[in-house]
Amino acid sequence: MRDVVATSALLLLAPMAAAEVSTVFDFEGLPASSGVGVGELSVLDLSQEGIGLAISREDGIAFDVVDVGSLFNPPASFGTRALDPFANRVGGGPGTGGAFVFAFDIALTSFSIDFGNGAGGTATLEAFSDASLTTLVSTATETGGLFPNVSTLTVAGEFQYLRITSTHPTNPLGDEENVFYLDNIAVTAIPTPNASLALVMGGLLAARRRR
Repeated sequence: MRDVVATSALLLLAPMAAAEVSTVFDFEGLPASSGVGVGELSVLDLSQEGIGLAISREDGIAFDVVDVGSLFNPPASFGTRALDPFANRVGGGPGTGGAFVFAFDIALTSFSIDFGNGAGGTATLEAFSDASLTTLVSTATETGGLFPNVSTLTVAGEFQYLRITSTHPTNPLGDEENVFYLDNIAVTAIPTPNASLALVMGGLLAARRRR
């Protein structure tokens, strides 16, 4: 009888366990690089609310997490930490590329990211369903501004990988590509049915052991 009750509870609870999960990766609390454009990171692995994120750049270009609050005049929403792209100057010079790539370990239904401090430039966000970044699901393009002004890129659909590329042909530093500070990556995901089922089964087994 207990097994019948447990099975019935499992069937009832499994759909509930697949509710959407949302979180914001804002980089607060992470150690800052020693300066702007140093290039101390090649990959940054993060995890929140059961959602894993690996951040890297194309062309093997490095990046940093900087104490943006001490360097510029960012909006309050940027806090003290942000992604710094200016290591694209190191070794390659202007226009060397290095688009940011965001790889998640679970499919998303929405993604947004704030960017700023590059008046006159534009940023394009692409969402893909495959790791090779060939199957495009959604895209968005916005114009950026100088701090404290911030722009936001948002896409929706079902995807797991994203790429953000920015251009700024008149940037006084000479950089032509990927020149915006990035922050506040807000995502929504739906756990896979297998993951939800495993969570419910684990809870039921634990309850039975306690009896």
